[in-house]
Amino acid sequence: GAYNDLEISGKKRSSSILYLSGGTYTFNSIEMKDYAQIRALEPAIILVSDTLDTGERNYIGPNDLDQHSTGDLIIMVNGIDTLGKNSDKSDKSDKSEKSGKSEKSDKSDKSDKSGKSSAGSATELRIKTPAVAIGKSSEIQATLFAANGSIEVDKGALISGSLSAENIDLDREVTVRFGSGF
Repeated sequence: GAYNDLEISGKKRSSSILYLSGGTYTFNSIEMKDYAQIRALEPAIILVSDTLDTGERNYIGPNDLDQHSTGDLIIMVNGIDTLGKNSDKSDKSDKSEKSGKSEKSDKSDKSDKSGKSSAGSATELRIKTPAVAIGKSSEIQATLFAANGSIEVDKGALISGSLSAENIDLDREVTVRFGSGF
């Protein structure tokens, strides 16, 4: 079926679980809060027009790995990486800290002959949000494509299956077990 934005909430003691019965599912975007899960009961394809963003300690994969492989869940994300501005470094949003990388960008710094900078110059913090952001200590058991953007995987995550993207950024302590899927 075709759906708009999917948001799955989660809590430490009682995670929210979306069970997919198999087939093809199309979403505009997917946002998973901490501890949320997507479990495929049968082989499934998830098409995402914009972005996939997971919180911490999420699970995406087959419900029963004894009966299904990581190639039985295919996730195709067509969104692009976005670059936004945040001139106040202390006021970053949680989402930017979790899934984005910061890049400093100097506006044109024009100095007069005395060496003083003009009033219009400032250093901005530019926040990069990837097409796919896998949160800290999450587990992904799938074939994951980000055709037009990056896949960023946070500290301590476990990825089993296959990854394909313009850029793949793995944080420290990430485990990747390549499996069938392509």
